[in-house]
Amino acid sequence: MVGPAADDALVRELTETIATVPPSLVAWRLKTVLDLDMSKDFARSTVPTLYLRGTDDRLVTERSWRLMKALRDMPVVHVPGPHLLLQANPIGAWRAIQAFIDSLPAL
Repeated sequence: MVGPAADDALVRELTETIATVPPSLVAWRLKTVLDLDMSKDFARSTVPTLYLRGTDDRLVTERSWRLMKALRDMPVVHVPGPHLLLQANPIGAWRAIQAFIDSLPAL
């Protein structure tokens, strides 16, 4: 989830963090995500939304984010990196987030 180019420290930190979560909780979270359908709520939302897409994300499929974009028009920014984009490429992710924030109309 952090990609083959991840340094040993990041892989170790992720492994240690995951090891602190009971397997039953991981299973519950995964089941909840797979069972949950928030598509109607998402389609009605007016909150500005940015989708950061890791170019090497092997967990969330192209189909998944395209379905979200079909529900609501939103910018999709492809940032080099894997699924755990914020951990693996925080600078690239931040640049995309900052550009999105800067594009929002002032209140």
